[in-house]
Amino acid sequence: MVTPGSIRGLLVLGLLLAGSPHPGHGSHEDGGNGHGGKGHGKPPAPHSTTVTRGALSCTWASHGGGSVSCARADGSGLRIVVSGKLVQVQSPGGATLFSRRQPARPRGPAREPGTGVVFRHVEDDLLCEWTTAGGGGVFCGAADRRGYAAGLLPTVATVLSASSDIVFIRKQPS
Repeated sequence: MVTPGSIRGLLVLGLLLAGSPHPGHGSHEDGGNGHGGKGHGKPPAPHSTTVTRGALSCTWASHGGGSVSCARADGSGLRIVVSGKLVQVQSPGGATLFSRRQPARPRGPAREPGTGVVFRHVEDDLLCEWTTAGGGGVFCGAADRRGYAAGLLPTVATVLSASSDIVFIRKQPS
């Protein structure tokens, strides 16, 4: 049985946002803006990138300051959405179940690096990490590990505060 305590234990033990990005996994090693430029000239045209690992798929959209949305690859179940401005959990039908603004100036230390991360992708300063812990999941938040983060596991969707406290948890529909 999954309880909030066991989920929190899994999350605190390292499900969230480990280490810096690996080369070739969405990092901006060329010193550019992640869109092929060096930060000069016109802003890049809006684009989106989708990464699917296992049964979970995340799509980064560059418009509106950038956001990432993750759900089961088959489109069923809950969806998490993270941007520099807010964090949300949505129902399979698109209704907002939870929404909170990101803090304007997050305080305190960044989240601790985690364990079990098998893949990471960062784009538009938003980091998602796929993990084998808890049956496999994805966790997304700001690349600097501050503010709210959201996680999607086979059994639940959750939102964590900057101090890794669970502020929302919802069971996945069958």
